[in-house]
Amino acid sequence: MIVTLLFLAFIAMMLVGVPIGAALGLAGATAIALANGDSQWFGLLAVPQNFYAGLGKYPLLAIPMFVLVGSIFDRSGVALRLVNFAVAIVGRGPGMLPLVAIAVAMFLGGISGSGPACAAAVGGVMIAAMNRAGYPAAFSASVVGAAAATDILIPPSVAFIIYSVLVPGASVPALFAAG
Repeated sequence: MIVTLLFLAFIAMMLVGVPIGAALGLAGATAIALANGDSQWFGLLAVPQNFYAGLGKYPLLAIPMFVLVGSIFDRSGVALRLVNFAVAIVGRGPGMLPLVAIAVAMFLGGISGSGPACAAAVGGVMIAAMNRAGYPAAFSASVVGAAAATDILIPPSVAFIIYSVLVPGASVPALFAAG
């Protein structure tokens, strides 16, 4: 009975045009309120408690900050400065631009710790540069994607933070120190 009510409330809200997230939440709240009858508010009081318990894992709050740092690096021109630094280290010559992209991704991996943030920052600068140099677009994107995928190995890594939350006894500083 409750499952049918939950499903029908969700479908009705979707047909009216309510966004999916709001429809799921309202349908769930409606089902909780109607299922408990005489003590309906006790079931609804569990919603904010469960919401806070999901947000209460404070190490997970670092993940959006890492993504924000990568976006700031792209917008502020820091990524372009890192590209110029990597060009100075790697050198100029035929075939060096993909190596520059990999070096910049390693630098940003040590700063941001997020693969998607690194791909956004490095891709914004290096894919256009490699296309201007005559590299195929698919090759340029795959080099940046593969270089950004190595960010999981370089601390600070978002994967280390998630691992420390999921595994009891694993601390974030110990994982960063271990590399």
